[in-house]
This record gives sequence, structure tokens and C-alpha cells, in this order.
Amino acid sequence: MISALESITGGMKKQLPTHATPATQHMLIASPFTAGMLASLFSTHPTFAQRKANLEKWKRM
Repeated sequence: MISALESITGGMKKQLPTHATPATQHMLIASPFTAGMLASLFSTHPTFAQRKANLEKWKRM
């Protein structure tokens, strides 16, 4: 499960446009400029790091 999440996350990073600017970010589905505490407040899903940590906990049980 962890390796599947790593491949999905790795593939998503490759697909973000490198020519995005703050002026054009409203046209993108996933903004490359969001990060930090404010983004985590409105996030509906855990980050990859949080998911991986949770899976590691279950793996040890």
C-alpha cells in the first residue's frame, strides 16, 4: 500500500506545470503554490506523509 501511494505521489509531482504563476493558478485543479498551515485547515484528505505514517503504525501491529 505504501509503495502504491509513493508511485501515485511521484506521478502527480511530475504532472504539475512548471510554467504556472500566481496569476494563472486559478485555472489549475491543484495549485502548486498552496502549502502550510492554512492549506491543512481546509484539506479534506491527509497528506502523503500522514498516510504513510499511519500505514507504518498499522504495519507494526
